[in-house]
Amino acid sequence: MRPFSRRETGWETPGKVRGLGGLLLGLGLFFLASCSTGPQPPVFIDMSPGLTFPPVSGSSREPVPVAVLPVKLRGDSHNVGILFHATGGTSPLLVNHSLKKSVLKSLKAVLKANGYKPYDASSDHHELIVRMEVVSFEDRIRANLLHVRQKAVLKCRYILIRQSGEKSTRIVKTSKREESPTPAAVFDQKSAGKLLEKLLKSSLEKDLIPTLNDLVKQES
Repeated sequence: MRPFSRRETGWETPGKVRGLGGLLLGLGLFFLASCSTGPQPPVFIDMSPGLTFPPVSGSSREPVPVAVLPVKLRGDSHNVGILFHATGGTSPLLVNHSLKKSVLKSLKAVLKANGYKPYDASSDHHELIVRMEVVSFEDRIRANLLHVRQKAVLKCRYILIRQSGEKSTRIVKTSKREESPTPAAVFDQKSAGKLLEKLLKSSLEKDLIPTLNDLVKQES
């Protein structure tokens, strides 16, 4: 009796089986990755309608009037920024209230706490002017089997103008603040709002106020 051949019985060599399994696994991973990338549903975050700042002590000067122009945004007033998922997809970060009003309220609060008297303005015909622009906010997620990492970046631009007679001084201050919290076991969607508030507070206190104080001292 002649021995059965692998061709007649349908047997496959181990190498061929592994090759087919690897191909199927690769295709499965490809389709899973393709499903997770690209635009994802929006993520709603909690954000305060306005930050508060404690008054700075040690200043004996009279409050300096400063005209505050409307805050500029790069997008919709409810669109805070972009969340980059660990899978490669992206989601818009949204808030229920107006981001423009929230940032404007925070801007006025930090000015008042640092010895200024902010008032609303719509034109450049004022002695001291501040205008703020929120350029972008990004929250990037990186995940592995052990933990989730985040890196949030807020970019702002401040335009400061001091006018006295025919003399005019204009300063453009670009602010970039980053925050990478301690890795967590899982991603908390509420953390994006907390990070944005922390970065906004840092930008106002550490980038805007020192620049404005220097401008006022130089021109006084």
